[in-house]
Amino acid sequence: GSAADIIKVAMITIHSVVGDGIEKSKSSVEFAERFHMLKGRCRILLQVHDELILEADPSVMNEAGMLLKLSMESAASLLVPLIVKLKCGRTWGSLEPLLPG
Repeated sequence: GSAADIIKVAMITIHSVVGDGIEKSKSSVEFAERFHMLKGRCRILLQVHDELILEADPSVMNEAGMLLKLSMESAASLLVPLIVKLKCGRTWGSLEPLLPG
């Protein structure tokens, strides 16, 4: 139950940043300003259990990864931090770690 709630909060935040004509919540306004370059260049493609798969223009890959990481890690206040691992690739079978930077 909790994992499903956390992933839903992250999906709503990401969608409000990358979608057109979406009303932003107070929590997503900061993300929207910081990641404005993703609008129209990134979208949520699929959710698999506790994973989100985004499709993004290669020129904004790092920014899309950072939005995903920050959205998921800040979706819930817990006693222990949530750690998000990022991978990128052209196909699911060719995914490699996406290092921040």
